[in-house]
Amino acid sequence: MNMNQYYDLDNGKNVMFMNDASSTSGYSSSTSPNSTNRSFSPAHSPKTMELQTDFANLNLPGGNSPHQPPMANSPYQNQLLNNGGICQLGATNLINSTGVSFGVANVTSFGNMYMDHQYFVPAPATVPPSQNFGYHQNGLASDGDIKHVPQLRIVEQPVEKFRFRYKSEMHGTHGSLNGANSKRTPKTFPEVTLCNYDGPAVIRCSLFQTNLDSPHSHQLVVRKDDRDVCDPHDLHVSKERGYVAQFINMGIIHTAKKYIFEELCKKKQDRLVFQMNRRELSHKQLQELHQETEREAKDMNLNQVRLCFEAFKIEDNGAWVPLAPPVYSNAINNRKSAQTGELRIVRLSKPTGGVMGNDELILLVEKVSKKNIKVRFFEEDEDGETVWEAYAKFRESDVHHQYAIVCQTPPYKDKDVDREVNVYIELIRPSDDERSFPALPFRYKPRSVIVSRKRRRTGSSANSSSSGTESSNTWMP
Repeated sequence: MNMNQYYDLDNGKNVMFMNDASSTSGYSSSTSPNSTNRSFSPAHSPKTMELQTDFANLNLPGGNSPHQPPMANSPYQNQLLNNGGICQLGATNLINSTGVSFGVANVTSFGNMYMDHQYFVPAPATVPPSQNFGYHQNGLASDGDIKHVPQLRIVEQPVEKFRFRYKSEMHGTHGSLNGANSKRTPKTFPEVTLCNYDGPAVIRCSLFQTNLDSPHSHQLVVRKDDRDVCDPHDLHVSKERGYVAQFINMGIIHTAKKYIFEELCKKKQDRLVFQMNRRELSHKQLQELHQETEREAKDMNLNQVRLCFEAFKIEDNGAWVPLAPPVYSNAINNRKSAQTGELRIVRLSKPTGGVMGNDELILLVEKVSKKNIKVRFFEEDEDGETVWEAYAKFRESDVHHQYAIVCQTPPYKDKDVDREVNVYIELIRPSDDERSFPALPFRYKPRSVIVSRKRRRTGSSANSSSSGTESSNTWMP
């Protein structure tokens, strides 16, 4: 036995201990029983034993801790490990590459759990150098040089307003979804370009919701061989063909309310199967998908959609690899909807009214919503600035079948005008501040009392002028 010493950091002094050369640990856990000055190895010093006791009694939060929400819907549930196994992170289990499950829901101490970090630290995605386009798993450029990262750019946005048609209206020819800058000649269409990439690729166009990165229940259709083909629509691009994809002759089919859940669920299921590269989904995945679809279908805006553009590379084994993050177009509003369609006054029952207001006026209009419409009267100066405005009075019951409004004109700001005043009338939809175009002219007529008073003044001034002329003529030689 050899006496050695070590420095105790807790007490700030050297502590003697006996070194047993035959011990495999290099430390002796005991001294002579007759010794009055017991010494310990570093592994069995009083401070070390005290720390080990405290750590063993340490209570750690279980799997149901409110500070650690479950990761049931995390996109990183299945991660590829260094050794090729799969680490699944769930709400109650940790599964290593050998398939052994470690329950964590009721674990309160990790003192006796052995973890080999090579089994639980997810490895980076295994991508061959030829397929690594400068993206980390979070989608950002790895070298900080975004100029060399493939990306999609929308060249031509779709029109802001387009008529959504029901299937029963799709017989014969129908209008196509044009570009925002389209004219009678030339016409434009939604167009997207793939930048910073020089291989063959596929650009996909789908119909999505405006408030979620999720498919819409309506259908984006293209007419092919006397039949309507539903989205998604794919166009191949390459160095020879060019990298601009123009989607022409597309229409939007309005899905009836009773079929919303069915159509949306089918689209979401097809998309998930495609993303996971599987033939079918598990029972649990289908249940979660149904619950998610029910929530989305309940709040879906049926009069507003947008286009989603995606780019893919098709591998030799047939796998589709995303090249760039998807991009989304501006919102497309249903032209024929009372909530999003164009506002227009077709005809007025009369173009004039008194300055005192309360004259009955009937407006024939394009489709409006009785809960979301106002009739505005306004006056502009020579510079086009609004100098007066007021709103007509009417009730919801005064809106007749969404195509006529019976209202009372508002009084003009000046009740004593002695001439007609030219103003304008327009419709306003408060939900999106949409206004009818063009605004129609309307004239306010002065009160009859003011007109009579003006006539008397005009007549008296004329009489005095004529009498003065006669008097002057009398004095002429």
